Formats: sequence, structure tokens, C-alpha cells
Amino acid sequence: MRRRGFTLIELLVVIAIIAILAAILFPVFAQARESARKSSCANNLRQIATGLQMYSADSDERLCPDRINAPAGLNFRYGVWDFLIQPYVKNVGIMVCPSTNPTKPALPDVPCTYGMNYRLTQGDPAVLDDAPSLWFNTINMAELKSPANTIWIVDNARVTNPTAMPLHQEDPTKWKLQAGAWNGSGYTRFPNDPPNQNYVSCCYNGDPWRPAPIHSGGTNCVFVDGHVKFYKTEKLVNPPRGSAECMYDNGP
Repeated sequence: MRRRGFTLIELLVVIAIIAILAAILFPVFAQARESARKSSCANNLRQIATGLQMYSADSDERLCPDRINAPAGLNFRYGVWDFLIQPYVKNVGIMVCPSTNPTKPALPDVPCTYGMNYRLTQGDPAVLDDAPSLWFNTINMAELKSPANTIWIVDNARVTNPTAMPLHQEDPTKWKLQAGAWNGSGYTRFPNDPPNQNYVSCCYNGDPWRPAPIHSGGTNCVFVDGHVKFYKTEKLVNPPRGSAECMYDNGP
């Protein structure tokens, strides 16, 4: 009695079915993996928000600045906000979003892939784009008009190809993000140009740190009241400053 094996056609059919199933399921698995990373990122940001709020509570309700001058002889990173809140969070690992792969520098310059809203502490409307003033400034929590609608910390990345200069209608899904890059100074800039300043020169020439569309085209955000929410990145970067939809310049 002869034993019948699989024919070549049958084997090819089975392989084709496996390939079709893999093509269908792999994107589903990737989406599920990214969803888990987005949730882990949101948990990082909740812990960061708690640290920032504790810092404020110990500082007479003044917001943590993006930077202060580090003690003499120490790496400047000791004066950046993610180091300033370490006594409260006691965990440098939460400063890296699991969807990023930052370049790992030598200690103490540990990476931080989140950025503080560049204009959060802008108390003087006459200060249009003065980076040192905005970095080192701090204001009282009570000075904010709407803490629940004012961005504090977001996923951060270096954008290498802004898409809408000078028309100012960005499409973050087309941005290219520099691999491994992270901002040691700890800030995130939003691309809306200050009044009477050129959009291109003030926002992208050499300083393109932006809310990162790394979670399926969106960004996790911490607001000043401490809650965390996910937004599609275009909702963060396109509303004009001062408009009801603007969430980064809704301060003093």
C-alpha cells in the first residue's frame, strides 16, 4: 500500500494561506504593541505630573521652570526640570517614552524624551520668543487662566522636515523625526509664530523640537491640573495662539 503525501500544489496553497494570515495579523499585533506602549507612556506622564505638582507644592505653588542654573561644577542637566523632580519621582526610567529609542549618553546626562511646554511660564506678553527668559522663568499656579486646558509636558522629538512653512498648516503625519534625538534642555516648542515674527526664522531654523506624533500619529500630553490625554498631533500644533482651541498658550 502506497502512502500518499502532500503534492507541491497543496504545499503552495498552505504557504499562501499562512502568508495571507501573517499579512493580516502582523499589523494587528503591531497596533496592539503600540497601544500598550502608549498606555505605558501615559503612566510615565502621570508619575511625572505628580512629581511636578509636588515640586510646586514645595515652591509656594510656583510651577517648576524648564531650567535653572545647575550648581557650579555640575553638568547643566542637573538644572533641567526632569532632574529637578527626581527627589519626588526617584526614577529616571519614566523620563523615556517606550515608543522611542533615545541615544544613551554617559551619566549623569540620562535621556529624557518628554518636553515641557516652551511657553507655559510666559508671564509677560511682551516677551515674544526670548528663549532664556522662557526657560528660566516661573509663575504661580494661580496665574494660569485654565490649568485643565494648558499643556505642561508632551512627547518630544526633533522634526527634520516641517511640512507647511510658511503657510502654517502642519501635517505631522508627514514629519520625519530624527532617530535617537532628545532635547537635553527639556523643552518642546509649538510652531505657531509669535506676533510680528517670521514663522520660518523663529520656529524651525535650528530649533525644531516639537510634540512627537509617535503614537499612531498622536501625542500624549500632561496638563497643568495633572490629567493625561492623547491627542492627534495636528490638534496641538495648528490652532492659532490665543484661540479657544490653543492648548499651549492658554496661560497668563
